[in-house]
Amino acid sequence: GYPDSSGLTDWLYKTIQKCAGLPDEQPLTFALLRGEDEQDPLVNLQLVTTDLSASRPAILPLSEPEEESTPYLFDPDEWRKLFPEPVVAQMLAASPNVGPPVEHGSRTLYPVPGFELPIVVAARLSLSFPILLATVPLWRADGLNGVLVQHTMSDGGICSNFPIHFFDSLFPGRPTFGLDLQPWRVPTENPVEMSDEPRTPQFSEVGDVGTFFTQILNAARNWRDNMQAELPGYRDRVCQIRLTEAEGGLNLNMPADVVKRLVGRGDEAGNTVTNPAFFDWDRHRVTRFRILMQMLQRSLGPLGIGRPGVYMGEYPGREAFKAAVERWQAERAGPEPPPLTWWETAIPASDAVVKLAERWTPEGDVDFDTDAPTPTPTLRILPRV
Repeated sequence: GYPDSSGLTDWLYKTIQKCAGLPDEQPLTFALLRGEDEQDPLVNLQLVTTDLSASRPAILPLSEPEEESTPYLFDPDEWRKLFPEPVVAQMLAASPNVGPPVEHGSRTLYPVPGFELPIVVAARLSLSFPILLATVPLWRADGLNGVLVQHTMSDGGICSNFPIHFFDSLFPGRPTFGLDLQPWRVPTENPVEMSDEPRTPQFSEVGDVGTFFTQILNAARNWRDNMQAELPGYRDRVCQIRLTEAEGGLNLNMPADVVKRLVGRGDEAGNTVTNPAFFDWDRHRVTRFRILMQMLQRSLGPLGIGRPGVYMGEYPGREAFKAAVERWQAERAGPEPPPLTWWETAIPASDAVVKLAERWTPEGDVDFDTDAPTPTPTLRILPRV
């Protein structure tokens, strides 16, 4: 029912506008979904794309100017080949809020908006499946000596195919759910399932060279997402939707009855995640609290900062952490950061943390490692993705 010249992005844009009840001349943006209260958004939407040039994911909407010194830039002439004109017009109108345009040879490049970014742009950046859909070009001044270079943006699933961690926190204030499309390997398994039972790893027998390389790619792309979905506090909120080999994926010519079955499975998944019989919110929070206490004990207790000589005191062959930072303070005092006021606050604050850590030494039955949910997670510092 669409004209021969109608492309995927045109259809996607019209569909998004129809769902939002907006005319084509007013693209739906992240700001419209968020509403006026930034602290309490009406809809908090995030997507992920992959910057192939930098070999890393990028979260959409992109960072606001106060958080990003080198914003991504776009060429309106390039983007008119990929997006409807109202979308490019919205990008140009919102771009001055991020920064001034940049001249680069015959091109005039404009900063990509943050929350004023049209939703269709984020969707297109996120779903640029390699080979099937064209990559999206962006520019950034992060080449050698700050030279502008072109970045190639592709499918978000290359880096993070199941980013359920987007809205996570140590103390969750609301439940978040993931819908996970998985192969239907065992006929006796339910087509839709969500439970807190331990989850076995997805298994594929490596019996030929093709599967060997496919599994190398799957492991490189999905190992973190796969293992995270098995953790307590995650697996109970991941609803698995199982697909046969003839469903989903690259089956682009599925008959109507197959599509109808998939829609029905999606309805069932929606009912599952909203049914208290399948998800116990209080049990989930207790599980997360048990894990938090275990991780704090391992970080603050005798296995972490409480190890002999790590922060204070002497230990053979090891210099105390506090001695190093105080020497830096004494030797680097002056214009080099951090300023003196930072040190006056930071050192007493860190002392207080260490004194608190002394209380995390397991004594008798007070051991948060004992009978903790498995598999055991880890607490580490990672880039925000």
